[in-house]
Amino acid sequence: MAAVSHPLFGTLDPSAPGSWDATLTFEGRPVAVHLTIESSELPLEAFQSTLRFAEDVASLDGPARVALRRDLDQNEDSAVGWYTSHHLEELSDATLLGLFAKVERETLDADGFLAKMALVRIGLYPENAKRPVVFAYSLGTHLTDYSLVVTFDSSGQASDVQLES
Repeated sequence: MAAVSHPLFGTLDPSAPGSWDATLTFEGRPVAVHLTIESSELPLEAFQSTLRFAEDVASLDGPARVALRRDLDQNEDSAVGWYTSHHLEELSDATLLGLFAKVERETLDADGFLAKMALVRIGLYPENAKRPVVFAYSLGTHLTDYSLVVTFDSSGQASDVQLES
């Protein structure tokens, strides 16, 4: 298969299994981008389609944030609910003050947390038809090992929210 040029990853051969890492800037912050190809049988269309998601991060960020909010609305024991309650228990007053300009834990809610969440990682898996793209959000990788991950299907629709560490 012919090599493909990509602005983030450079020249890639979709028939060569491997993994590649790059960094892009979104909303003034660095975002790690990881691409994985496991098979030499990857169709070029799936490869190119998945790579396009890394070129237009802004078009997926909004739907990802809607999916995070919907996850909370559907179940208070959701991934977003757990992330919020866990960090309210674990983060110090000084950290909360730095993030939210207040430390009153009872006034901090999931909406406040969601507003402070930043996109920290994008995973691209062109061979996975059900979840070729994942966006991971965090209060900060220096504050927590946990992230909220939004999965996108091949059409760019947010399909799932999970907690990962």
